[in-house]
Amino acid sequence: MNRTAQTAAYLDIGCGRPLLMLHGFLGEKTCWLPLIELLQSQFRRISLDILGF
Repeated sequence: MNRTAQTAAYLDIGCGRPLLMLHGFLGEKTCWLPLIELLQSQFRRISLDILGF
C-alpha cells in the first residue's frame, strides 16, 4: 500500500479556549471569517479545511 502524506490548510487565530470550526459540504475554512471576528475576544478560533474539499 502506497501512503502519501497530506497537509491540511487551517486558520489558527487568537488565544483562549479553543473552538474548532468545521465547514460543511462544498465549504472552506474562510466561510467562518465573519464569525471568527465576532468571537475574537472569547476563543482561540481554529478553522480547518477538510481534506478533499
